[in-house]
Amino acid sequence: MRAYLGDVIVVILLYTFVRTFLQIDREKLIVGIFIFSCLVEFAQYFNIAEKLGFQPGSLMYIVIGNSFSWIDILCYAVGCLIVYTSLQFRKKG
Repeated sequence: MRAYLGDVIVVILLYTFVRTFLQIDREKLIVGIFIFSCLVEFAQYFNIAEKLGFQPGSLMYIVIGNSFSWIDILCYAVGCLIVYTSLQFRKKG
Protein backbone atom coordinates (compact mmCIF):
# COMPACT_ATOMS: atom_id res chain seq x y z
CA MET A 1 0.00 0.00 0.00
CA ARG A 2 2.80 2.43 0.89
CA ALA A 3 4.47 2.18 -2.52
CA TYR A 4 1.20 2.77 -4.34
CA LEU A 5 0.24 5.75 -2.22
CA GLY A 6 3.71 7.20 -2.80
CA ASP A 7 3.19 7.05 -6.56
CA VAL A 8 -0.15 8.85 -6.21
CA ILE A 9 1.37 11.52 -3.97
CA VAL A 10 4.46 12.10 -6.12
CA VAL A 11 2.45 13.42 -9.07
CA ILE A 12 0.50 15.72 -6.74
CA LEU A 13 3.77 17.03 -5.32
CA LEU A 14 5.23 17.50 -8.81
CA TYR A 15 2.16 19.50 -9.80
CA THR A 16 2.35 21.77 -6.76
CA PHE A 17 6.12 22.18 -7.16
CA VAL A 18 5.84 23.31 -10.78
CA ARG A 19 2.87 25.59 -10.03
CA THR A 20 4.93 27.24 -7.29
CA PHE A 21 7.33 28.60 -9.89
CA LEU A 22 5.40 28.74 -13.17
CA GLN A 23 2.04 30.13 -14.23
CA ILE A 24 1.04 27.65 -16.93
CA ASP A 25 -2.23 26.09 -18.00
CA ARG A 26 -3.24 23.76 -15.20
CA GLU A 27 -4.79 21.06 -17.35
CA LYS A 28 -1.77 20.97 -19.67
CA LEU A 29 0.50 20.71 -16.64
CA ILE A 30 -1.45 17.72 -15.35
CA VAL A 31 -1.13 15.98 -18.72
CA GLY A 32 2.55 16.88 -18.89
CA ILE A 33 3.23 15.46 -15.45
CA PHE A 34 1.42 12.25 -16.35
CA ILE A 35 3.46 11.91 -19.55
CA PHE A 36 6.68 12.65 -17.66
CA SER A 37 5.79 10.05 -15.02
CA CYS A 38 5.07 7.45 -17.70
CA LEU A 39 8.38 8.21 -19.43
CA VAL A 40 10.25 7.65 -16.19
CA GLU A 41 8.36 4.40 -15.65
CA PHE A 42 9.11 3.16 -19.16
CA ALA A 43 12.77 4.11 -18.65
CA GLN A 44 12.71 1.70 -15.72
CA TYR A 45 11.56 -1.04 -18.09
CA PHE A 46 14.76 -0.55 -20.06
CA ASN A 47 16.92 -0.41 -16.89
CA ILE A 48 18.07 3.09 -17.75
CA ALA A 49 19.60 3.68 -14.30
CA GLU A 50 22.01 0.79 -14.81
CA LYS A 51 22.77 1.81 -18.39
CA LEU A 52 23.63 5.32 -17.18
CA GLY A 53 26.11 3.76 -14.77
CA PHE A 54 24.35 4.45 -11.49
CA GLN A 55 25.15 1.97 -8.75
CA PRO A 56 22.32 0.16 -6.96
CA GLY A 57 21.55 2.06 -3.77
CA SER A 58 22.83 5.40 -5.07
CA LEU A 59 20.52 8.41 -4.91
CA MET A 60 20.02 8.63 -8.68
CA TYR A 61 19.43 4.88 -8.93
CA ILE A 62 16.69 5.20 -6.33
CA VAL A 63 15.19 8.35 -7.90
CA ILE A 64 15.04 6.85 -11.40
CA GLY A 65 13.96 3.46 -10.10
CA ASN A 66 14.65 0.04 -11.44
CA SER A 67 11.42 -1.87 -11.83
CA PHE A 68 8.63 -1.23 -14.32
CA SER A 69 5.03 -1.68 -13.20
CA TRP A 70 1.72 -1.00 -14.92
CA ILE A 71 0.26 -0.48 -11.44
CA ASP A 72 2.60 2.50 -10.99
CA ILE A 73 1.22 4.08 -14.16
CA LEU A 74 -2.29 3.55 -12.82
CA CYS A 75 -1.24 5.24 -9.56
CA TYR A 76 0.16 8.21 -11.52
CA ALA A 77 -3.16 8.48 -13.34
CA VAL A 78 -5.07 8.40 -10.04
CA GLY A 79 -2.84 11.18 -8.66
CA CYS A 80 -3.42 13.29 -11.75
CA LEU A 81 -7.15 12.64 -11.52
CA ILE A 82 -7.14 13.80 -7.90
CA VAL A 83 -5.42 17.05 -8.92
CA TYR A 84 -7.83 17.57 -11.83
CA THR A 85 -10.88 16.85 -9.66
CA SER A 86 -9.71 19.23 -6.95
CA LEU A 87 -9.27 21.95 -9.58
CA GLN A 88 -12.81 21.38 -10.82
CA PHE A 89 -14.20 21.70 -7.30
CA ARG A 90 -12.25 24.92 -6.78
CA LYS A 91 -13.74 26.36 -9.99
CA LYS A 92 -17.29 25.63 -8.80
CA GLY A 93 -16.70 26.95 -5.28
